Amino acid sequence: NLRDGYPDIMLLKRGDTWTENLPDWRKSGRSQIERMIIGAYGSLSDERPKLGAFTSNGGFDFLIASDLELSDSWRSVNFEGAFNHVLIEGCLVPPGPAHGMIIQNPGEVTGIDFFALRRNVIVGRYRPSGSTGFVQGIYIDAAINLLIEENIFDNNGKDEFGAYNGAQDLRCHNTYVMLGRGNGENHIWRYNISSRACSHGFQAGSGGLIEANLSVENPIGIAASRTDTWNDDGFPALITKNVILHGNDISPSDLRGWGILIENSYNSIVEDNIIGDNVDSGYPFGILVQANIRSGVQMYVRDLAINNNIIHNWNGNNTIDGKAMTFVQDAYSSGTVYSHGSTPDDFIRDVELTNNIVHTTNSELRLMNLNRSNLVTLSENNTFYGTRTSDQLFRVGGANYNFNNFLNLISDTTSNFNTTSPNNSYGITDYLSGIGEESTFSSFYSHIRQQRKGFWDGRYTAVPIINFVRNAFGRNPVEYNYDISGISGTQYYKPFNIRVKN
Repeated sequence: NLRDGYPDIMLLKRGDTWTENLPDWRKSGRSQIERMIIGAYGSLSDERPKLGAFTSNGGFDFLIASDLELSDSWRSVNFEGAFNHVLIEGCLVPPGPAHGMIIQNPGEVTGIDFFALRRNVIVGRYRPSGSTGFVQGIYIDAAINLLIEENIFDNNGKDEFGAYNGAQDLRCHNTYVMLGRGNGENHIWRYNISSRACSHGFQAGSGGLIEANLSVENPIGIAASRTDTWNDDGFPALITKNVILHGNDISPSDLRGWGILIENSYNSIVEDNIIGDNVDSGYPFGILVQANIRSGVQMYVRDLAINNNIIHNWNGNNTIDGKAMTFVQDAYSSGTVYSHGSTPDDFIRDVELTNNIVHTTNSELRLMNLNRSNLVTLSENNTFYGTRTSDQLFRVGGANYNFNNFLNLISDTTSNFNTTSPNNSYGITDYLSGIGEESTFSSFYSHIRQQRKGFWDGRYTAVPIINFVRNAFGRNPVEYNYDISGISGTQYYKPFNIRVKN
């Protein structure tokens, strides 16, 4: 038996199957560097050991669960309560009904600290036909220091046939991280692949560092931070070096194709991302910034820098008036609570647009939509190109403008209107062809689902694909800082240091 308070180890043989669950787990290791371990042994050529669900009502700390295949029914992991210094690494959450992982401390504002998900494969979590519940690959709430690194999230939130399953599908995601509900949240997302989500690929409700992640065929690539009434201050985010490819819709009636969504945010930076090659979605926005009213409370976006990004042929199959970049907000309402100013000029303010490339060949798409011109405090050195009728390319305050008149309106004297041509094609099938593999999406999804210890193929991880896309546009490669040593201590969760804008 494992002893509570000791760094005991339980190893299960790879290739074997257990029908038992790990129910109501309450045993802890000794400390953050002497953790209890539940893992695997045996030949690395064999599959992970299979067992049932891993559940707990909290009350444990200092635990590692590694290289396990968890339940394919109900919730593979269901931790509800307070715990600290827990790592789940290298595990498979296979296709099955309901959520893949629930990590929360119900009714509390904090309680989960130093929690890490690394190199897990979480795929195909579905909602059974006839069910109206929400389904997520992972759902996390009340976490303070949180690390989500180099995981695979694929095709979560749909029905068991991988299709649309009713009006609630817009609330089903690959990942869903709530707003932490405490002070000083430090959430880190990096090196993950998220693909074919029902709705959101990366739902970073508490903002944080969102760096070098790959989004493929998601209706919404990255969303930060989540809109909620109890925190209309929002959270800062640094969204950088991500690649978002091949947008999609939630369903025929819920059209999307949004690359990066920013709402309920302050002092955030969107920098050096590439959003491109979208041919399928029906409501394409490369970057969407919105300040909406939620349950009678006005949300805000303040102090936002959008710098050095590329939006390239995020064209979609346009059936609604999409834009490469757009800023929208709800109208003033006398019945609404306004915490940061009650005039529309306060809802979205102090936005900087510098050194971006915005290029689309869809003749139905506008390049930019601003609800008003004075929300942009600085615009310079951007490159625009579009094929819509020239006097309709830009829209400000409900009126259309051509390029020169738009620049005059926002006091920009340095931006230009030119085409942008990458050095080569940069989609997922182009990458596969370049590494000599079958160049189909089905092949890509099959390979990323097979990732595991002993069978880890670096070609099917986020960073090489991101660098393939960056190279096509002449961008420097992303540095890959995968440091396993730091997971034993708090130093692994270093703050991401949002820069203060000038």
